[in-house]
Amino acid sequence: VSVGLIADPDHSEYSASFGYSAEGLSVGAAYDSDDGKTKGTASYTMGAITGTLTVQNETAGANSVKVAYSADGISASVKVDDADGWEVEGGYTVDAISVSLSTNKASEWEATASYDLGGGATVEAGVNHVSDAYAGVKFSF
Repeated sequence: VSVGLIADPDHSEYSASFGYSAEGLSVGAAYDSDDGKTKGTASYTMGAITGTLTVQNETAGANSVKVAYSADGISASVKVDDADGWEVEGGYTVDAISVSLSTNKASEWEATASYDLGGGATVEAGVNHVSDAYAGVKFSF
């Protein structure tokens, strides 16, 4: 169980959140008085598959359903929402090498590849739908 409350008495604003997880089931709710965003989530994991339902008010965004798979180095997910949007993602990891692809209804696709050098260093490269291409080394400590 998790509970959060952040208050700003000077501006009469607050945000609150609640979460609970047990036996593969997770539920959560959040509210922010500053912008009126309200969000609820529920997910259930069974083996390598996770289903997630997200319900939000109009200020927070679209309601959505997502189904994801992750096992043996393979990951894939499909997400649809009530604003006629969709997203598809996939990836594969073997040893220190990872590749991933993603796209959505707006054809905003991205492809990335990385190689874990060890010690917190990763070589990463990618390209996307607006012809951005990059390559570099990322460090995390």
